[in-house]
Amino acid sequence: MSPNYVLSEVDILHLLNLSSGTPGVSVVEGPAPGVPAYKLRVNYGNVRVATPDVITAALTRPPGFTAVFVYRQHRKTLARFRGPHVLRRPMT
Repeated sequence: MSPNYVLSEVDILHLLNLSSGTPGVSVVEGPAPGVPAYKLRVNYGNVRVATPDVITAALTRPPGFTAVFVYRQHRKTLARFRGPHVLRRPMT
């Protein structure tokens, strides 16, 4: 494997244009001991998501990429989930 493709970690907050100093972003204990997780309580309408190419590149770069998202939706609200395969389609 070429060293150009080895990536030890991907900063999800950076991909979402957030930082740990952003109000509503906090580090919490993850499902595995010693592994941090992030709780996002920001106005989701204001989160600027990275371009589809950046997200697809992060997900497909060898040796692979795994992320677990647990989403708890507020009652009586609508949500839309987008994944790397959905992002390849034209946005409507």
